[in-house]
Amino acid sequence: MNCLRGTPSMNIGILSFQRRFLHTLRRPFIFPKPLKGPKCKNVVAEYEKKYQNSVDVNGERFQMFHRSQKDRVRPGAVLLVESYSKYPLKESINRFAGYLLRVRHRGPKSSFLLRNNVMGVGVEVLFPIYSPQIKSITVLKDNGISKRPRRAYLSYLRQPRFRLAPVEPLVRKYMEAKRK
Repeated sequence: MNCLRGTPSMNIGILSFQRRFLHTLRRPFIFPKPLKGPKCKNVVAEYEKKYQNSVDVNGERFQMFHRSQKDRVRPGAVLLVESYSKYPLKESINRFAGYLLRVRHRGPKSSFLLRNNVMGVGVEVLFPIYSPQIKSITVLKDNGISKRPRRAYLSYLRQPRFRLAPVEPLVRKYMEAKRK
């Protein structure tokens, strides 16, 4: 009978359960000890931080886009993004250059939006900052617009009256300097 009562550290509810259903049990049922919880309290945040550090080893992308950095890239800048078209194989590289419209801060899910006119048609591409598919992000011009924008999201650049300067000369100049 003593082995059915359990240890003093066991829960009182468990003891009452054992006493109540004592006649139905053929042998004593000893409830297992609860498992130890995780070492950190916020498991998701720790996992996201680990993922972010695995993709951005040197912290370059963090310094380029995070709010706490003074020399971060601001909306209106001209960026060149080189990404892998077939990621696991890393065979070919796609390049897209455009004006930075916005940066969306969501930890490892942060992203930025680039806009460019390709053959007279406005094209916008949303890139995740911490994606392993992105090879490099290069700033071609800090402020591509004549005045410093006072907005975090430059949606007004979509309107036809805001004709943006073409990005191709900046890309050509950068690629020539890179080859030399």
